[in-house]
Amino acid sequence: MSPDTDVYLIGLPLFCASERDIIVQVSPIASSQLKLLHLKALVHALQNDPDLAHIDQKILPKVFQALYVVTGCDYISFFSQVGKASFMRYFYQYASFISSAREYPGTLADTCLSDGMYQQGYLAFLRLIGTVYFKKHCTGFDTQSPISHFQTFKDKGPDQHLSWLDNIRQNMWFRVKFENEMVPSNEALLLHSNILGSGVVHISSGGAMPSLV
Repeated sequence: MSPDTDVYLIGLPLFCASERDIIVQVSPIASSQLKLLHLKALVHALQNDPDLAHIDQKILPKVFQALYVVTGCDYISFFSQVGKASFMRYFYQYASFISSAREYPGTLADTCLSDGMYQQGYLAFLRLIGTVYFKKHCTGFDTQSPISHFQTFKDKGPDQHLSWLDNIRQNMWFRVKFENEMVPSNEALLLHSNILGSGVVHISSGGAMPSLV
């Protein structure tokens, strides 16, 4: 048992493949109240959440594994001024846009380097980043929807995603006080996603990386 969230979120796809019941302690060791999480119950809750209905149930564990890692994890850089709560909130609001692969290519489950779909996963990752930063600064745009804003860029594939992110950066420039509040550069995002692919495969703990700017 471990109160470390890395244990069950990064290992979620591995646990799902097990026939055994796995229970993880989620309360601090020193806490007077013991709190436990049954991982099969967690997966069941994810698969029955209406906000996630457009994502293939079979890949949901891998999607949440990647979502947890990409938003800041041991040995993976994190996003300054943007916490996991913001990433989770906006992912749930726009899960279909970010990671269903119905209208836009790729899902966060495709970020594993071993499955041959890495570029598709990278596009889903860019949609996640763009959505979160857009919503944090949506008063600076003509629309309140990141999807509507994304659709105004008529390029396809990577070019559409990068043009969208560039526009978000331009609109943020006079709204932030410090440079580390900006959307990271395309080069930094690519480096982060490359590290992500390795991090999902090689589960580690301990240590920390600097913020991604």
